[in-house]
Amino acid sequence: MCAWSPLQRLLQALYMFAPARPIAVRNIPLTPRVREILIARKRVRCVTKFVFPGPGNTGHITTVQHAHEGAPRNARLHPFPFYCFRLTLGTCCAEAGMDKFSLSRLMGHSSPRVAERYYVYVSDQHVNAGFEKLLTYQALRLISV
Repeated sequence: MCAWSPLQRLLQALYMFAPARPIAVRNIPLTPRVREILIARKRVRCVTKFVFPGPGNTGHITTVQHAHEGAPRNARLHPFPFYCFRLTLGTCCAEAGMDKFSLSRLMGHSSPRVAERYYVYVSDQHVNAGFEKLLTYQALRLISV
């Protein structure tokens, strides 16, 4: 579930918690665009401690899976699993250079090996960029010797 972060004045992160899974308790950093949208949402609808309030006993939305099922169909896209968003995030973070420890924490995994095994698929472009860094490093070492 998502509640407004203790840092809500700065709105830098969302506080995620799942009582049954202590490892899943974390602050999720926000992009500037998401921060802007949530600040606007908070101004208009801040009547609860939850970021995404909902009906039922919990008082908040517990899943977006059912809403996602109709969205691709309504947009005339081929159906795809909601989990693809998570996979894409993990892959983009890895390709951007995020270390596996930070990625693991961001994704709520129990160890870096989980993120490494299931979510990080390194593209040829990423490998080539890494190799270019090696060549630059080697060239700098040769110049300084």
